[in-house]
Amino acid sequence: MKSRFIPVLFLLLGVLSSRAQVLSRDSLYNEFRYFVKLLEETHPDPYSEYGGKVSFHKKAFETGQTLKSTDYTLEQYQDVLASFISGLHDGHTNVNNSSQLETTRYISLMLKAIPEGMIVKGLPEKDVKYLGSRVISINGISLDSLCAGMSEILPNENKYGEYMNLEYIVYNPSRLMQLFSGLKNSESLVMQIQTPEGEIKNIVIPVTENKEWYKVDFVQLPKQSRLSHDEYLYYNMADGGQTMYLRMKSVMARENFLAMQQQKWPSFENQLKGFYQWTIRKEMPENTDEAILQLPCFAEVFRNMLSEMKMNNTPNLIIDLRGNGGGWTPITLPTLYMMYGDKYLNTDIETHYYRMFSPLYMKKLGTTLEDFNRNNNSDYFYGDYSFGNSSGEDLTQEEKRAQFVKNTIGNGGDYIEDLNGKPVYTPEKVYVLTDVGTFSAAFHYAFYLWKMGAVVAGVPSAQAPNTFMETTAFELPYTKTKGSISNSAQYFLPSTDKKAKTFWPDVMPEYEDYKKYNFDQDAELLWLLDRINNN
Repeated sequence: MKSRFIPVLFLLLGVLSSRAQVLSRDSLYNEFRYFVKLLEETHPDPYSEYGGKVSFHKKAFETGQTLKSTDYTLEQYQDVLASFISGLHDGHTNVNNSSQLETTRYISLMLKAIPEGMIVKGLPEKDVKYLGSRVISINGISLDSLCAGMSEILPNENKYGEYMNLEYIVYNPSRLMQLFSGLKNSESLVMQIQTPEGEIKNIVIPVTENKEWYKVDFVQLPKQSRLSHDEYLYYNMADGGQTMYLRMKSVMARENFLAMQQQKWPSFENQLKGFYQWTIRKEMPENTDEAILQLPCFAEVFRNMLSEMKMNNTPNLIIDLRGNGGGWTPITLPTLYMMYGDKYLNTDIETHYYRMFSPLYMKKLGTTLEDFNRNNNSDYFYGDYSFGNSSGEDLTQEEKRAQFVKNTIGNGGDYIEDLNGKPVYTPEKVYVLTDVGTFSAAFHYAFYLWKMGAVVAGVPSAQAPNTFMETTAFELPYTKTKGSISNSAQYFLPSTDKKAKTFWPDVMPEYEDYKKYNFDQDAELLWLLDRINNN
C-alpha cells in the first residue's frame, strides 16, 4: 500500500532546539527525590527488580547526584526519569515525554514484531521488494543489542516488550536519539536485512528534514483481508458460517464509563473525550449521558454474537485482541459467564491481585482513606495491601450467581441476570489471537479465556503474567511532568512456570507462514483461519 501523508509512519529523530531551557539543578534534584517518594508510597514493590531496597536507593542516589552536577533541559530530565524506572521492568509505570522539538528529522521505516524477531513493515517505495525482510541490525547495532538498549531507557516486561518499544518509539523522538545518537547529523542509516529469499542485504534508509518527509513515497505491508477493519468492536461470520470472528481493539465500552460516572471518578470526562478522539474516532456529543449511551455495550454485543452463533450452530470463535492495549478487565467477565455459565463461576482461575493503598490511589478514586474504609467496612492504612481472601466459598450456587450479577459493573448485569447458570452458547473451540500489543486488561481477557480452555494463537504479548498492574496518574510539582505508577501486583502463574514472564501462545506462526500469506498485515488471522479449516 502506497502512502504519502501518514506522519506516524516515520521514525522521528529529534534535534533539540538550541534555545531549549536549562532547568535548575537543585529544583530537579528535589523533584526527583519527591518522585522516588511517590514510587515508594504507590508502587507495590519498587525494590525487587533493582536487587532490593538498598540497591534501589543506591540507584536513586546515583541518579540524584548526576542531576545535581549536570545541566538538563526538560526533555533530557524526562529521559533520566524514564531510564531510572526502566529498572522496574513494569509496563504500567511510565513517564510522559513532552518533547517539543524545533528541528525534526524523519526516518522512513516501520517494524513489526513476529514470534522469531522483527520484520520490515514499511519503508521507501524504492525498496518495496524488501518488505517482510527480517531485521538483522541497524547502523551496525544488532537487533538483540537494540533490544538491550531499549531496556535501559524504557520499561518492558519481557523480550516482546522490547520489540513493542522498538515499534512504538516513533512517538518519542528524544528517546530514539538515545539509541541512534550518531544519526543526529546523518543523511541516512544502514539496515541489514535477510530477504524472504534468504539473501543478506544492506539497504540505505534516507534521513530527511521535516519539510521533506512528505515527499517520500512510502509503502507498507499489504492488507487484503476484508474480515478485519478499523472499527474498534464488531463481529463477522467467516468461512461460510464455520467460524465467528470478533474484533476488539480496546477493553472499554459503555459499561466502564457508566461505572466511572456512578463512582464520580475525577478524570472520567477527560477519559471519555480521549476515548472518542483516539479509539472510536468520532465526534463526542456535548451531553455526557448521550455520549455514554452512544457507546456500544460489550455485554450486549457479545450476547448478540453468541445468539447468532447458536442460531447458525457455528462451532468456532476467534477473539482478536491484537493491538488491544487494555482498559477495564471487569467488563469482560460477563462474557465468560455467557459462554460457560456455572462452569465459569465454579472455576478457580488462580489469579492473584494485591493492591497497595496510597495517597495517590485515593486521589485516583476521588476519595480519602477514611471514607474508603467507611464505605467498604475495612481498616486499611497507607502502605497496606489488599490481601483479603476471595468471598463466595460458602455460598450456594444460586447465591454465587446473584453475587456475580450484582458485582457486574455498569449495565453488564442486565445481559446475564436471566441466564441462571446456563450459557447462552458454548462454542466447540475458542481461539484468542494476540500480538505484542495485547496488553493489560486485554491480556487478562486472553489469560482468563485460556484458563477456560481457549487456544491462544499468534505472537507473545509484551505483558508478563507475573508483573505489576493498573495505572495511577501523577504530576510532578516543578516540571509538571506527568506519568503513571502501578498500584497493584499480579501473580497468575508459579514463578517457575515457563510462561510466568512470557505468555507463550499455544500455537505461533513461523516466518514461512508470514511469507506464505505475502506478509499481509493480517497474516496471523489468515494463518489461524487456515489452521482451523485444516483441523
